[in-house]
Amino acid sequence: MTINHVVWNPWWIPPPSDWAKDDVKTPPGPGNPLGIMKLPMQKAIMLHGTNARSSVGRPASHGCMRMYNEDAEALAWYLQTNFSDKTDPALLDKYKKYRRKSFHVKFNRRIPVDIIYDPVAVRNGELLLFPDYYNKVRGRRFDVIVNALTNNGVDRSSIDDDHVRLHAKHWPPLERRLQIHRVTHAPEAKRILAQEPVDQDLRFFH
Repeated sequence: MTINHVVWNPWWIPPPSDWAKDDVKTPPGPGNPLGIMKLPMQKAIMLHGTNARSSVGRPASHGCMRMYNEDAEALAWYLQTNFSDKTDPALLDKYKKYRRKSFHVKFNRRIPVDIIYDPVAVRNGELLLFPDYYNKVRGRRFDVIVNALTNNGVDRSSIDDDHVRLHAKHWPPLERRLQIHRVTHAPEAKRILAQEPVDQDLRFFH
């Protein structure tokens, strides 16, 4: 996929889909579901802002990726100032001032976009499981968890397969954070575990 332009203060045009058959066109402005900007890619897939902050990170879009307006603005402005001749900061002020008018800016090249769908992550000593909304890892969730752990330095022999299978089977409908406790023979590790009891249902390691 690629991006080759940005639309500030876009119209929202209902797509020809059943879920939008009763919707009507929405002009630019604070009530527009696309927020302050949209970055179209292909087949009606785009990055865009929103008029509903609480919907960010939830399966509220139909293939699009919605962002907080401040993040959408920062991304769009970064692309515009690096890939077009429209770099005057006064332009950004103009887009914000005239929220009910659309502004189209063409980039000087197509910018490639890679979309990564990864419902498992390891960050700051935690294993994060995100909802698998599109069932992209169904049937291989055990392997996905194990790969995430081993790719982040966890020795394969220390992983408790039974506990991994348990969480792979009962995938969370909402984000779940699990503390990663690596049990070793080191005295320091034993002291840490003694101070911080581990819930047996959340232990991934022997």
